Amino acid sequence: HGFTKENDVLTESSHLEWINWKKGRDNTIEQHDTIGLICLDKDGNLAAGTSTSGWKFKHPGRVGDSPLIGSGIYCDGEVGAAVATGDGEEIMRCCLSFLAVEYIRLGYSPQEACNMCVDRISKISSFSKDFTVAGSTELTQHKMLTVGIIAMDKHGNIGASSTLSDLNQHRNRNYFPAMSWKGGSDITNIQTLKASVNGVL
Repeated sequence: HGFTKENDVLTESSHLEWINWKKGRDNTIEQHDTIGLICLDKDGNLAAGTSTSGWKFKHPGRVGDSPLIGSGIYCDGEVGAAVATGDGEEIMRCCLSFLAVEYIRLGYSPQEACNMCVDRISKISSFSKDFTVAGSTELTQHKMLTVGIIAMDKHGNIGASSTLSDLNQHRNRNYFPAMSWKGGSDITNIQTLKASVNGVL
């Protein structure tokens, strides 16, 4: 017969935390993060994963892109994998990670695929329209489109891109950081990629 509806599911301490956050919130301070990971093992098996703390005090019923296959994460072991982060509603609108892998399937490199995905999401994003038409700005996390994507093909080639630039920064950076490490090599031998609107800086 289903569950009994409860009117108050918040603890007193979590309710107080929300009230205090609403009073003095500073929208310039980010209090959440998403981590995307793509792995290729020595036998050629490809895997991808995402972990997110979500959007603190999100709107009731909001589901972000991270757990949605095709949006925040997608992997096809015969082709490649991609993970995305940023404005989840925009990422979900075009199934960004799936799109990247499909571009790789069509013969594009992971870098080309990421660049094409950023171009695509920039064209269809509600950020490119008047907010009075697109909806309430309360449903967005940032004032400008903030999306990053990384991809890898089945051969281990990688690509990364984002909507960030000198004019559209996130946490005072004009890029999303991405890391690359090849197993078997020294753990200190990590390549840092700076994913921007121009691809990798």
